[in-house]
Amino acid sequence: MPEPEPVETPEPIVEALPPKAEPKSELKPEPKLVPKPKPAPAPRPAPVTTSVKAAVVKAADVPTPAPPKVNVQALENSYIQALRGQIEQLKRYPTGRQASLERPEGNVEIWLEVDRNGRVLNSGINQKAASMLLNRAATSTLQSITQVRPFPAEAFAGQNTKRFLATFHYQAQ
Repeated sequence: MPEPEPVETPEPIVEALPPKAEPKSELKPEPKLVPKPKPAPAPRPAPVTTSVKAAVVKAADVPTPAPPKVNVQALENSYIQALRGQIEQLKRYPTGRQASLERPEGNVEIWLEVDRNGRVLNSGINQKAASMLLNRAATSTLQSITQVRPFPAEAFAGQNTKRFLATFHYQAQ
């Protein structure tokens, strides 16, 4: 028998594939930072001239004016008026049966000795009224006054205490 002829196996046909593309990287290139343009600087003030410097130096050499003088007499009078008003508000009219029957009227002149802080050091009646009821009411009022407004610093120079007069005007109610 004859030997079979060997069959040649054909070589596989390989089709040409396009060349493999390199795989693209998932990383994106970093963007380049572009600095923002800076705004133009504000114009600078003109340099100080020597004449201005001289004016500043001259102004510093000028003594400051003294504070305006206080009218001491007006200040003292204002304090006395305010003190009399304060005392008048504290004045008490006599109460009781006899006062309601007699209804006394008149004036009692009183005095107060006050220190610079407004503390009442002493007090009394300078001129009495005809009615004992009014005099007692004035004395009672004086005993209740222990503190009044302090002196203004400029008032009554050189005096640590001052004696003030006031008049209580009593009228029947």
